[in-house]
Amino acid sequence: MIHRKAVNNRKLINKRHRERNNRKSGESPGKAAAIMYEK
Repeated sequence: MIHRKAVNNRKLINKRHRERNNRKSGESPGKAAAIMYEK
């Protein structure tokens, strides 16, 4: 269960990162959000 949750979280982070990279509007807020989701 824990492992599956970790994988799902990584997928969500990857999606968010791709959206942020496509927009290129705010890199630092995107990184901060990614760190928050990782924890």
